[in-house]
Amino acid sequence: MNANIIDNYNRILNDIQETALKVGRNPDDITLLPVSKTFETEKLLSLCNIGVNIFGESKVQEALLKIKIINKLFSNINFHFIGRLQLNKINKIVENFSLIHSVDRIDILKKISNKASKINKIQPILIQMNLAEEQQKGGAFFENIDHLTETALNEHNINLVGFMMMPPYEEMVEKNRKYFKVAKEVFDKYNKLYPNIKTLSMGMSS
Repeated sequence: MNANIIDNYNRILNDIQETALKVGRNPDDITLLPVSKTFETEKLLSLCNIGVNIFGESKVQEALLKIKIINKLFSNINFHFIGRLQLNKINKIVENFSLIHSVDRIDILKKISNKASKINKIQPILIQMNLAEEQQKGGAFFENIDHLTETALNEHNINLVGFMMMPPYEEMVEKNRKYFKVAKEVFDKYNKLYPNIKTLSMGMSS
């Protein structure tokens, strides 16, 4: 048993619940995604044993080893791909991940759709937004979001379920408030039109 991992998970979960209640949100509407990249499988299994059933991974080969082991022991664990997408890794990602967080280009979207079609899968995805236009990060810039979204909505083997955004790292977190605001506005716009779009993933541990 990895007590520190479990304690950290429960602490963050409690922080989310307390903050949600303070601002009038239902804590059950918020999902905590443990990012398990670089952590050994043993630590993931400790969380599986207390009921955690989703993990975020960003390196395909590392994740595939964990998925193989964990799927032998648990039948209900979902892995989300949160890393930057490369065309040559798309096939393995579609085969093994229940949700792809980081779709940010038309060519990536088409490749995902084509692979999903070949294996008779409807692939859930999030569109990644790069609202601060950071060149070193993935994500669609604001002016490209609508076109990418409309394209995703018209792909038969894609299920667009929402949007993802990682703001810049800031010591003064208030500087990032504008990006969270715009992300919520984009989400609300499409959530009103399409009931499947119900996920808005924002931020990191900090």
